[in-house]
Amino acid sequence: MPPEEETSPKMASNTFCGPCSRKETSSTALSWCSDCEEPLCKECVDAHRVIKVSSAHHVVDLEHALSVPGAITTSQQYCDNHTDLFLDLFCTYHDALCCRACMTEYHRNCETIIPIDIASKDIKDSTLLTDLSEELDNIITSSRQIADVRRKHSDSILEQENTLKQTIRKAKDNVIAHM
Repeated sequence: MPPEEETSPKMASNTFCGPCSRKETSSTALSWCSDCEEPLCKECVDAHRVIKVSSAHHVVDLEHALSVPGAITTSQQYCDNHTDLFLDLFCTYHDALCCRACMTEYHRNCETIIPIDIASKDIKDSTLLTDLSEELDNIITSSRQIADVRRKHSDSILEQENTLKQTIRKAKDNVIAHM
């Protein structure tokens, strides 16, 4: 990726619009298109929304995209059933991702189908994430405790081995001395 298209958080203020860069002009990017996977300036966002092919693309504020870990580097996933369509919707009834074709075929009677960006908006504050994080902390704590117990048992076995060797050595020396 050329330096003018860098998208790391440190480069947010220096990020240039992808389409403008290809036209050899430098416009500061303000938005990110997750479908095209490139930064866009205001004029290109306006054009993006007008052109039929890109009008349904997911365009978000660049600062927001940079603040979400993996948002820019992670590509969208394609639907397994409709391999030419992205998984861009979320069915709350089935708790499943789906594409626009799946929505009409399999989720026609589902009450709430929302765009992924809305469904994932407050995921960091969700109860599920908090519960999973606590469970992970408990697993890590248990693993450390198990490792400590194993280490103590290993040390105890080595200590018993040394004691047993000394006892055998003394018994051997006593037997030899009595002969």
